[in-house]
Amino acid sequence: MNALNLADGARMRLKQGHIDRACQEWGRSLELMAGVRSTRTRKAITEMRQELAAFRDRGVKAAADLDGRAAAMLAGQ
Repeated sequence: MNALNLADGARMRLKQGHIDRACQEWGRSLELMAGVRSTRTRKAITEMRQELAAFRDRGVKAAADLDGRAAAMLAGQ
């Protein structure tokens, strides 16, 4: 399974209300995206951050940690 498929699956988990599972899948997705520079991966990371924003703002640690990793990846691309 590739990084973009994992990101799509994480989005589905989030919509089902499984924030912890979504964060795990997005985390794995970020690991697979490491070193990849493409428009599609950048878009997936940006969308992930947008979807996590509400959870991050509510103090969900997994969402805040993941958002920090995602921000760092975008800064490095």
